[in-house]
Amino acid sequence: MPDANPQQVIPSVDFNAMGAASDQDNQANAIQARQSPGIVPTQVLIAQGISRNANRLLLDFTAQGVGVRLDVDGFWHNHPPMDRQNGDVMLAVMKKLANLDPAERRGRQMGEFKATFQRTTRLCQITSQGVETGERVIVRLLDPKQEQMSLIDLGMREQMANDFMERVGRATGEHMPPPPKGIYLFSAPAHGGGLSALWTGALMATDRYTGDFFGIEEKTRREPEIENIDITEFDESLGETAAQVIPKMMLRQPDVFAVPQISDKETLDILCEIAEAEETVTITSTRAKNATEALLKLLGAVSDKAAFIKFINLVINMRLVRRLCENCKSPFQPTPQVLHQLQLPPDRVQVLYQEYQPPPVDPNAPKNKQDLPPPICPSCVGLGYKGRIGMFEMLVVDDNIRQALAQQPSADVIQQLAIKAGMKTLREEGIALLAQGITSIPELQRALQ
Repeated sequence: MPDANPQQVIPSVDFNAMGAASDQDNQANAIQARQSPGIVPTQVLIAQGISRNANRLLLDFTAQGVGVRLDVDGFWHNHPPMDRQNGDVMLAVMKKLANLDPAERRGRQMGEFKATFQRTTRLCQITSQGVETGERVIVRLLDPKQEQMSLIDLGMREQMANDFMERVGRATGEHMPPPPKGIYLFSAPAHGGGLSALWTGALMATDRYTGDFFGIEEKTRREPEIENIDITEFDESLGETAAQVIPKMMLRQPDVFAVPQISDKETLDILCEIAEAEETVTITSTRAKNATEALLKLLGAVSDKAAFIKFINLVINMRLVRRLCENCKSPFQPTPQVLHQLQLPPDRVQVLYQEYQPPPVDPNAPKNKQDLPPPICPSCVGLGYKGRIGMFEMLVVDDNIRQALAQQPSADVIQQLAIKAGMKTLREEGIALLAQGITSIPELQRALQ
């Protein structure tokens, strides 16, 4: 849908209020929101976000107005700014739908509500925070279906996914793999790197029905719910930590701890201790650009490095790359030099793909037709890309890597040992996507920076 002034187009968006103490209170909040003059600009903005498949909306409130940007597949796109009057009443509506305080413009607030536009539903997670220039608001538009994607849905090769599942004790064939042991680490870059999706996909790939899985999550940073994982919350604002929760949970004799964010050294130390004493499994995650960086990051955070080196089992890293739009991507014949650089066999790869390339202007065409802009693809709205796919590294920690971690924990050494042991790098995985026509050379170069 094209950018529009709220007074010109009023899209039909249905909102469901959330976060109140009861359904009756949520219904009251929804009625107040619908009766507010801010409902119109709210409908327009949310419809824009959903129709363009945006991941996040960014609102910057200043004295001059409201800056608006949309994050589509990891890229921020400017949206027409709003005046303060429309922006303020719009924000009040979103805060009311999320059971937040519309009058609070300085402190941090977090909440969520649901929105449906043209049969597409998004969970809208809103975070507001006062800043020096005014207030900054981020609204994450989460697709409930994408929050439950498998590793293969995310882009992992089936062979790698099966290898991972067997290493965490889930059978993929007739034989039963050995039970999982030690620490499993998942990672992705910060700022839209897809870590939450990887976390969910990885846990869904485990066998959660033959063992007792217990999750520990900070109450304001909850991950999507996964069947057969019992979640216990802690509240950092009250000074609570995951480390304080673990002793109580040990009374229930857990087999697996799923802790998506370990923010203090004490928690990591305790998990290493009980891995040895009780033979429990720990699944956790961190922000990192590659598997080696993630491994060394956790090694640097733990006190008992020997225990961590002994029990760290496997590291998976995911990097997201944009998919070329299937409706408008253009084939081209790569030069022998390009194929050589990419290490692609010329006899197997005749064409690669790139973003839509408009045809050259016909000098014989009438002048008025020469000045016409190229047509805009209705599928990707002229971006050339639509959606993202994951590239994966799976670093299996063997005895050689453990020895290197104990003696010389450098990224280059660990990386070379992992490659020697059979790890496919992000670059190799990305080149395979190029050969399949899924992404482009410039996009892969950008994603690997």
